Amino acid sequence: KHIPVNAYAEQWETTQLREELKRVFSLDLPIEEWAREEGIAESEIAERVTKAVDDKYDELTREVGRELIKQYQDAKGMVEYVARETALSELLARPGDTFAAIGQHLLSSENSPIRLNGISSDDAMQQAPQIGFQFFQSYMQAREFVSEIDGASDRSELAVGGSRMRKIEKTVLLQTLDHLWREHIVTLEHLRQVIGFRSYGQRDPLNEYKSEGYQLFEVMLSNLREEVTGRLMHLQAGATEDDAVRGEEEPDPAQLQALHPDPRQSDPEWAMADAALAVADGRGGGVALEEKRSPVQLRKKPGDAVDPNDPTTWGKVARNAPCPCGSGKKYKHCHGSHQ
Repeated sequence: KHIPVNAYAEQWETTQLREELKRVFSLDLPIEEWAREEGIAESEIAERVTKAVDDKYDELTREVGRELIKQYQDAKGMVEYVARETALSELLARPGDTFAAIGQHLLSSENSPIRLNGISSDDAMQQAPQIGFQFFQSYMQAREFVSEIDGASDRSELAVGGSRMRKIEKTVLLQTLDHLWREHIVTLEHLRQVIGFRSYGQRDPLNEYKSEGYQLFEVMLSNLREEVTGRLMHLQAGATEDDAVRGEEEPDPAQLQALHPDPRQSDPEWAMADAALAVADGRGGGVALEEKRSPVQLRKKPGDAVDPNDPTTWGKVARNAPCPCGSGKKYKHCHGSHQ
């Protein structure tokens, strides 16, 4: 949108494009300098941006792989320690009610990885069940992680990081889609409440709802692509799936409001929609609607006196009817000719 098709380089919004790339991809590219190159085309700009994004993502994948390999060494050390401790291995093989025994074994072993910092041995023994449970969880995670890395055919940084990134991508996609889909459902509900006002403009509310609903769905998909890409590109090397999806606090769906077109476009239908939403949400106020005109009176009520000398008492007179003034002429050729 910042580089329109078949537009001259002077018409490109290079500053806005640069800021958008920084926001979404966390990339600061010299877009202005590229635009000043002789004979540069929008396709070349797109290729350079795509290459920069791909290179950044590959580097992020390698950083994740390097961090995982470091964690693999620590996890493998824990697994090998348990393998050397026969008694500890037997306890971990049947944890159940033996968490306290696991904790006591760790605290009493000379080669234990547990270090007491600022706590006495007696106090540590009282916390033996908690220590045993935490060590059991850490051991099971380490064993699963080591088994996953050992079973991989390629243990390079790019391959290991790529495998973890696929999991992170899936988690981010599902979490973001869940959030945006709930927003979309609320927006459709608000649209359903006000779409009936389209009938005042001689438009079918059902067809209008289908058209607007599809447009809102397209907007949701666009936001999904942008938000998922932005979260992945801003990911830190040591982050987990939970860190990747942890962002701003999601709003309460009950507080979400429907989307409206540009308010500068004067459409009384959306003024009525705003008023209806305000009443539905209990907010009161809203946009004041113009007072509806009273309909034109077509004929005088029975019994009303007609004064031939006072046209205000005649009401609505048909053009071909005799003029109420008593001239004998048709209304259109008498007093009606002056209107």
